[in-house]
Amino acid sequence: MGEKVGADVEALRGAARAMLARAGRLEQTSRDVDRLVRLDGIWAGQDAEAFGAAWFGSARPQLLLVATAVKSAGETMLRNADAQEATSSELGSAGQGGHGEGGQGGTRPPSGAPAPDPVSSDAGPTADHSTPRFPDPGAADLTTRQLDDLKGRLHDAATDGGLGDFFGGNEGDIAALRAALAALRPAELDQFLRSCSDVELRRLGQTVAGGNGGLFDWDGTSAFDRQSLLDTMLAKASPGQVARVGSLIPWAQPDAQAMGDQARGQGGDASNRWMTPAGPVVSAHPQGPEDIRQGGYGTCVVDSAAGALVTADPNWARDHVADNGNGTVSVKLYDGGHERWVTVSASLPDDGQGGQKGAKPGPGGNWNAYVEKALAQVYTDDDGRDGPGDAVYGPGHYRAIEGNYGPDVLKYLTPSSTAQDHDPATLWDAVRDRRPAIVSTFGTKPDGAPSGYIAGHEFFATGMDGDKVVLQNPWGPSETKLVITRDQYAAYFQNATVVSR
Repeated sequence: MGEKVGADVEALRGAARAMLARAGRLEQTSRDVDRLVRLDGIWAGQDAEAFGAAWFGSARPQLLLVATAVKSAGETMLRNADAQEATSSELGSAGQGGHGEGGQGGTRPPSGAPAPDPVSSDAGPTADHSTPRFPDPGAADLTTRQLDDLKGRLHDAATDGGLGDFFGGNEGDIAALRAALAALRPAELDQFLRSCSDVELRRLGQTVAGGNGGLFDWDGTSAFDRQSLLDTMLAKASPGQVARVGSLIPWAQPDAQAMGDQARGQGGDASNRWMTPAGPVVSAHPQGPEDIRQGGYGTCVVDSAAGALVTADPNWARDHVADNGNGTVSVKLYDGGHERWVTVSASLPDDGQGGQKGAKPGPGGNWNAYVEKALAQVYTDDDGRDGPGDAVYGPGHYRAIEGNYGPDVLKYLTPSSTAQDHDPATLWDAVRDRRPAIVSTFGTKPDGAPSGYIAGHEFFATGMDGDKVVLQNPWGPSETKLVITRDQYAAYFQNATVVSR
């Protein structure tokens, strides 16, 4: 059998990437200090002038010289790794007639052979499951050096340290860790998590929650970026590691307090109880508008938006909500039109009577309850005008997704643009085209409004009855449906938000 000769290629590449990353951080530090020195009014006087002269005259050129040397060394290491891999592949091919995924020239051992220097743990069952998102469970075959490289990335992401982080934040380190974890298969991820201490994971959660953007808060870690990192850890881990990560990172679970459904006359609920439902997330039964059953949150806009989307496309729920089979559920949302997976635990807010506080399950499953939960983790458009005593709530609060406006909510649920106006033609054209449409009522019920009209509420369109539009109440399919004419729409409704073609 052929064997690799010389340096460990993966270790060499890992070291090269580390060198290039640190060269980049040195260059970024130079740019950050440049900005600081040039900001008039922050530091002025003779000391500031002296520092500026010293910085631009000697310190900055020396720093860039070091950065260039480190970068050059990293690039040389990458070239050496490529050359070493080519040599090893040639030797492997000569020894056993091939290389690649199953040969010695590849980065993984052949089928049936032991992994090079694998690191394992006896702490319970491993992640041997596969999901639609991760069909290949892989094997726990990370080497000690690969684990060390991952642990180094974890340390960098979890540490607000160094001049570069002070000025520019550590979002680059967090992004690097996120990319590294995303590349792991389930068994590899589980192996890595087992190698991490509780202290390391807890510190990572604390640092990421801080959203460190450096002295000038250039960017920081957004809610979607935080959840993307969490997605790489939760969606493909074993149930035991899912529970462990959740216990060490409190923001993995949103605050379940509710303002309540004002349109229904319900008050708030300050409880934070949780329960795990028994039914399927997405059932074998087709998904559709009958799955929309708003609960005790004032989420008529969110639930109507989900209802409109699944009415227009019955596959929407199946394409956007996935049960990972490990105690987590992933929901595909959108950030500026780009897909972003948000993974949450399978537990849902408890209403105190053993039921779900939020959206209730329908014949198509419990998928809408998880749309609510995932959206609560990333929603940044709360306007704080959902009722008496309301405030603006940020990501991580169910109260953030209560109330709100159609365009604000829909941009998280579809990459398509939306339009909102009061022109009946906009609504009628959308419904005829089977495009998603939601409709807002007035805050006070007008005289002559049709039966089933609820003030301060949102409905969603389910189709046409002749030339009339049929609207469904998100409270549930048993509620009175509104079948309205153009004149009734103009008289009794504020506006419609429709998804563009």
